[in-house]
Amino acid sequence: MTLGRALGAVVVGIEAVVVEVEVDLADGVVGTAVVGLADRGVAEAKDRVRAALVNSGQRWPAKRVTIGLSPAWLPKVGVVPDLAIAAAMLVADGVVPAAAVDEVLVLGELGLDGSVRDVRGVLPALIAAERAGLKRAVIPTSAMHEACWSPAMEVMGITSVRHLIAVLTGAQDRPSHESVSAAAVPSTQASDAPMVHKDLAEVYGQQQARRALEVAAVGGHHLLLHGPPGGGKTMLAERLPGILPSLPAEHQREVAAIASVGEMATHRFGPGAMTWRPFEAPHHSASLAAVVGGGSGRIAPGAVTRAHRGVLFLDEAPEFSRNVLDALREPLESGEVAVSRSGITARLPAAFQLVMAANPCPCGGGDDGKSCRCTPTQRRRYAQRLSGPLLDRLDLIVRTDGGSYSTLWASEDPPESSAQVAARVAEAVERMQHRLAPLSIATNATIPGRALRSGGALAPTRSQVGHLWQQSRQIGDSARATDKTLRVAWTIADLSGHATLTDECVAEAVSLRDLALLGAP
Repeated sequence: MTLGRALGAVVVGIEAVVVEVEVDLADGVVGTAVVGLADRGVAEAKDRVRAALVNSGQRWPAKRVTIGLSPAWLPKVGVVPDLAIAAAMLVADGVVPAAAVDEVLVLGELGLDGSVRDVRGVLPALIAAERAGLKRAVIPTSAMHEACWSPAMEVMGITSVRHLIAVLTGAQDRPSHESVSAAAVPSTQASDAPMVHKDLAEVYGQQQARRALEVAAVGGHHLLLHGPPGGGKTMLAERLPGILPSLPAEHQREVAAIASVGEMATHRFGPGAMTWRPFEAPHHSASLAAVVGGGSGRIAPGAVTRAHRGVLFLDEAPEFSRNVLDALREPLESGEVAVSRSGITARLPAAFQLVMAANPCPCGGGDDGKSCRCTPTQRRRYAQRLSGPLLDRLDLIVRTDGGSYSTLWASEDPPESSAQVAARVAEAVERMQHRLAPLSIATNATIPGRALRSGGALAPTRSQVGHLWQQSRQIGDSARATDKTLRVAWTIADLSGHATLTDECVAEAVSLRDLALLGAP
């Protein structure tokens, strides 16, 4: 047989596409060509595959070798097709029967010595294979922990080309589906241990900011912490994951697939290890592609996607590039971001909870004006780096106190721990989800505006609407700002155990969204 076929996969964004790999051996000028919109990394695969086969005791035919990757319109990026090319070559050369690789996903990077190495995107590739109706897959043994997320697939882990040939030719028994699904993930890996979050007990004072953090955790609200340096803004933000509800089971595979694209073989995650929510904190010098997604010639997930179903924290938010900050506006509304590159567009999930921290001025001297060295113009320009449309999408805007030495040594009861706050958050989340179940939404932050204005159970009273109108300068006079304040008020009601929206809940929601802190007119 001079034609061999195998099925591989390429990753686009966080999703994979099954690719058919064909190898044709023909008489003529000896050489190897790769066709099918392959990038440099994929085009170089022919040299890796040739060395791997030869060093594994196989031959590279002295023929004109044509490697085709289908669909031809899809740009092929990365090293995911390596092992599939090798399998197709073995079929074309008669080493492996064609039936052995029929309807089998073959995935892995090849070393020059014939070893099979881990690749990014194993889990998305398995998910794509499931959708394509495939039942079996061959992946690197080092990636078998990801097979646990795809129990419907019969997955075989291999370590080398020799191992691949032995399994496909029947010289070595295939592992059973049950043994693969229950494959143990070594517990010695640091990433296998439950994530240890920083504790709120370490934060003294900051009562309003702690309250805002708790409200944000219950309702999924976006938060801006504003205050002088050293006041605990970063400390508070870093402790938000420790009080958030655990990641629901229906979202865990989704987050695991994103981690699969961004992590390598040293990271191990199986069912039960993805209960924590992601936390991303890019540096303020990060580029647009690093935050939103993209890259040179490929579509890689950015920080907004890696924070999907979790928290995106922007410390020193005004120091970020203006185009980076404004690019967050669309995913904050839609929960996804569209990234386009030549010939292809990918829609990446980006349903994150945004937390930002900002100083009152460039010098960070304080917002009391006494120790600040900035001119009024400099302070105004600094505040304007956070655009109005972006601020309009924030639910909570609170001030953090500067703190003092005496606060740290005050003879008061120790602050509540994250465990205590998390328990209260869990109770409030249960009440919230019970109330929102008829609307098929999960958090107060996603309550549709029409549900707040339709006169139903979620609508405010006339007096509450009047209070919001009176405070429009503080909360913002847009319909979006009013809706966000009402959503926060419902979260406060859930925390307080109220079945209805009270005037006190609305008043507190207004106090937790103070645009005046940013010098709003």
